[in-house]
Amino acid sequence: MKKVLIVGAGPVGLIIGCYLNKYGIDFDIIDKNTHSTTWSKALSVSPATIKAFHGLALAGELTAQGKQVQSIYAWYKNRKFLHIDNRHLPTCYPFHVSIPQPRTEKILETALAEAGQLVKRGHQLVSWRREEGRYHVSLLDDARRACSATYD
Repeated sequence: MKKVLIVGAGPVGLIIGCYLNKYGIDFDIIDKNTHSTTWSKALSVSPATIKAFHGLALAGELTAQGKQVQSIYAWYKNRKFLHIDNRHLPTCYPFHVSIPQPRTEKILETALAEAGQLVKRGHQLVSWRREEGRYHVSLLDDARRACSATYD
């Protein structure tokens, strides 16, 4: 059976983990940080990403915990230079969701934990090499001990 290593437990790594879990693909997810982030690196979640949450039955929770935003304006030196109007998009989610990144990550990490998949926090990828179609990785665990594993 194939096994995948996901490096990074931000929103992208977590949603990939949720989809791998949904389709029965074995994986480990590691993050060098010992705790999830406490600050946001984005302002909102896009309609396409909300649809990805929908595929995991998590869109309702995401939209309930955030604020729906139909229009986005960007200003520079007192001049509006961008307007994004989502109201007429051909999607069941014609809006962005403004939600703090830590809350987004919590939704995804909770879904993984409920499925028995835990993020290995404090684990860091040190090196990897490909050999005969497999990846041999060297890691440091949360106690800074060296360990190794093999992934497909």
